[in-house]
Amino acid sequence: MPGLVPGSGMWLFCSHEPAVIALSGVVDSFTAPGLERAVSAMLSPRRVAEAIVVDLAEVTFLSVAGIDALHDAVDQAAAEHVTLRIALGGRTCVRRVMTATGMTAVLDVYPDLRAALGITFTLVTSGSENAAGSRGVPSEQQREAPNS
Repeated sequence: MPGLVPGSGMWLFCSHEPAVIALSGVVDSFTAPGLERAVSAMLSPRRVAEAIVVDLAEVTFLSVAGIDALHDAVDQAAAEHVTLRIALGGRTCVRRVMTATGMTAVLDVYPDLRAALGITFTLVTSGSENAAGSRGVPSEQQREAPNS
């Protein structure tokens, strides 16, 4: 459920399995502690997940303090044997800062939330049919046939 991190001015959305922390707006020295609190909350004994994804898709500005907070969050998660993944999203300002600081080479970075969650989609167009003639659903033979 979305919520305002007290004293930060930053909205966070946290879900479970894997935990997703979706940041929005400015991530700077004023708001970065909110990220640290959110990661700490996800690492509490009652909520520990195997992975935490920090989604930066709605971030409009990412300062050096924000980068430091992401790096600290990765270290904090690693100490609890939890993987922390960063989903960059499509904003150029975020990608540029992450690349310029070398963080894309150091952190576990993904282009977007779907990739960070490991979600893949198969696009079935309205005119495409598989070998059985049905659209998008493999036949029993196709499901049981070994890959050749």
